[in-house]
Amino acid sequence: MTLERARRVFLVFGLGLEDIPETTPYDAGIGLEQLPDHLTEKEIRVIAACAACPVPSDSPWYVGDLLNWLQKHEQHAPISRESVKACFFKVGRYTQRTFDNYCSVARTFPLKDRIRGLSFRHHDVLRAKWIPAKARAELFEKALKEKLSPTELARDREIKRRELEQGDSLRDKLRAQATELYRLTGSLEANGDERLGEILVSLEKLGRVAKQFRLSMGGAK
Repeated sequence: MTLERARRVFLVFGLGLEDIPETTPYDAGIGLEQLPDHLTEKEIRVIAACAACPVPSDSPWYVGDLLNWLQKHEQHAPISRESVKACFFKVGRYTQRTFDNYCSVARTFPLKDRIRGLSFRHHDVLRAKWIPAKARAELFEKALKEKLSPTELARDREIKRRELEQGDSLRDKLRAQATELYRLTGSLEANGDERLGEILVSLEKLGRVAKQFRLSMGGAK
């Protein structure tokens, strides 16, 4: 990032070189700290311009956090969310889809849930609502430990998705077999020995499905 590039970006946001701060206001290293209910127009413009330069190493967090704050405080903010977005558009690297994505990931992962050492793109890969919290934590941990790229993390996410889908299918089968067994044993006293054969078959099926389910969950054989 050259000084001339920074000057041009700050000019788009209505600022000059003298407004370039040593650090981004409310910088948390992986997005913005909990912003107060009131920001001045200059603070908003400086945060936005720093994110557009970018001064932060992972500017999508800063853009998403700022736009989400502006949306939340639209009744009282000294400058509108649309005005800030218009400045970003003039910089030339953003689209509405970009903003939607940045804001969505920033909402999904508040500052306390962001993993230092992993990029915005890593978090974007694990944004989907279908990913259980435990599975998401395991995938984040693996990405950190094995230094996975976002592409590699996306591959592991799809593997996890298939495992979860298989687990759901087996869980349904397990419930169905248990329900059938319950029905059969409930009628045992009334029907005597003629139900024993059906019960044994049902027990065998339940055992097979239970074994498959246990294996799919990583249990012992």
